[in-house]
Amino acid sequence: MRRAAAAAAAAAAAAAAALQLFCCIVPVSIHLVLPFAAAFIHPTPKAVVPPSPAAASAAPPAAAAAAARAAAAAAAAAAGPSSPLSPARSPLLRPAAAPRPPRTPPAAAAATGAAAAGAAAAAAGTKENPLDVAVVGLGVGGHAACLHAKSLGLSVAAVSGGDPGGTCINRGCIPSKALLAAARRWRLLQQQQQLQQMGIHIPDGAVTINPKAAGKYAMGVAAKLLLVLLLPVLVLLLPVLVQQQQQQQQQQQQGRVNVFVSNVFVHYQQQQQQQQQQQQQGLVQQGDEELQHQIMTSDTAVGLPFMPSFVAIVGAGYIGLEFAEVFAAAGAEVLLLEAADRLLPGLDPDIAAAAERLLLHRDRDRPVKLMTNTLAVSVKRPRPAAAAAAAAAAAAKPAAAPLEIHLKDSKTGESKGVIYPDACLIATGRRPYTQGLGLEALGVNLLKGGFVPVDGCMRVLRGTSSSRTPRAAFESSSSSSSSSSSGSSSSSSSSSGEGEVIEGLYCIGDANGILPLAHAASAQAATAVETILKRNRPFKPHLIPAACFTSPEIAFVGYTEPEARLLGAREGFEVGVTTSSFRANSKGLAEGEAEGLVKVVFKKGEGLLLGCHIIGPHAADLLQQAANAAAAATPLQQLAAMTHIHPTLSETVEAAWKHAVGLHSH
Repeated sequence: MRRAAAAAAAAAAAAAAALQLFCCIVPVSIHLVLPFAAAFIHPTPKAVVPPSPAAASAAPPAAAAAAARAAAAAAAAAAGPSSPLSPARSPLLRPAAAPRPPRTPPAAAAATGAAAAGAAAAAAGTKENPLDVAVVGLGVGGHAACLHAKSLGLSVAAVSGGDPGGTCINRGCIPSKALLAAARRWRLLQQQQQLQQMGIHIPDGAVTINPKAAGKYAMGVAAKLLLVLLLPVLVLLLPVLVQQQQQQQQQQQQGRVNVFVSNVFVHYQQQQQQQQQQQQQGLVQQGDEELQHQIMTSDTAVGLPFMPSFVAIVGAGYIGLEFAEVFAAAGAEVLLLEAADRLLPGLDPDIAAAAERLLLHRDRDRPVKLMTNTLAVSVKRPRPAAAAAAAAAAAAKPAAAPLEIHLKDSKTGESKGVIYPDACLIATGRRPYTQGLGLEALGVNLLKGGFVPVDGCMRVLRGTSSSRTPRAAFESSSSSSSSSSSGSSSSSSSSSGEGEVIEGLYCIGDANGILPLAHAASAQAATAVETILKRNRPFKPHLIPAACFTSPEIAFVGYTEPEARLLGAREGFEVGVTTSSFRANSKGLAEGEAEGLVKVVFKKGEGLLLGCHIIGPHAADLLQQAANAAAAATPLQQLAAMTHIHPTLSETVEAAWKHAVGLHSH
């Protein structure tokens, strides 16, 4: 057994070393070989004058396709160095003397990541370049787009700027869940009374977490998943160009990246570090830049750079709650600062109330504190006297020199005092990497926060109002997406509610701001690829499940009760609500995890599921049956008739189904 374990460890180490070698060799090869090859293969095209939208729409199919390419080229040239597409090196973007219609619809799917706004808006399918889809950004959404397009027979190339795997694998979902796994095991071992009842005794009763070891474990899990992500793409022999950020900064001017992909010249700016600095500097005053290592984001916190004794977390959404659990497990005092009037704004009120009770107040000796209606205004280094007083008043010795954070009421603007933590985590959301891509030259007005407007088929829109939120712009345009997506592929643009569709240009993932979740990006990738093939598969946000991986977990799909009642009042139907508790669940009681509830929101009469919300053990896994039922429009009568294994936690969901149709459960 020991030999087998040693062999497995050696194989894993060899695989990791091979991946690192691959990521080092490929960028160097790209820089040394491709620019020279492109110089001989691609002559410099002539300047292009873009046609007007009216002329492009009136042109015949072949001419319209060429006009779209010419317009993209001219827009890129006009945008200058920040343009995503450079006509100077791409024959795809120069006008053809005798244009031919593409053999498949031209497309460029823009995935979440450093170039998430869809920089590869190049027409494809010409004689010179048989490429059907260029995927810019190889995060979870880009990965899904590559595999889905390839499985449907499209030729695909992928460009990864920065880290392949995107936020989810490198800095988000995966490493944070590894940290939460450590926190969950620590919490289990802290339940001395329950463990003794089960016959388990820990001699000294002291269980601690080593932050450095936990951070190393989290990043190791991320590295393993990165290899799993890249292997299917490499096995399918897709062209994948990987650019490491350090080499980009050394070999390119101003952080710009030049990558050749099958005759498509992609030119975008690497903005990750700049975006993080801007986010931090929103709180840091001039002259206090040295404080930034104590002001963490979710990107930097997953590595646990140091363990604070008192941390203030700005934002009490799912990211803030997950990190609150990690820091609390490691012994830190935690304070959540939320601008809204309750924890988890946007979730169902009953679930949020249960979360506050189960997550914040379960540790009587060290509860997680919450301040609602509170904004963090500024962060600075306190005066020596104030710093000494803060250190003396601290329950534990500070891990670093304290910060001075000024607070104010989010409603009245009045001061709410000053706090002195030794670390601050900003968990208020993410900004997309969409600035400097040249989208404005194509007529795209970025929405609030810099998000790219799209319709229900993930097609980028021009002419939308920049004052709108991503969700509002999406909902106003998605109603006509289905009809416009089935129209002629030869037109350069078509109407889609508010805004005009840019044919061949798609934006998926965090960059469009509709639903910043990895699996939502995968669903949007499938929608974009299906749209390329003229299939009707619009993206439906309310059918996408989501979860918060605290202990206990929180998961939900569909509408909250207030949202459902507003929808019912607007469309004229009555809403029903029912709940079931884990306290009556056999397995939950046996395992000592019987806290939580299942809430079902449904349409009376038809018995259709409108929403399901769970807080309890393994809620994310339990919710999937509700998400599948909502997607398939399965009536509650059928759901209530389905048999669940006994004893399992899923019987709590079965009980909710039965209660919704007037049946008793046991």
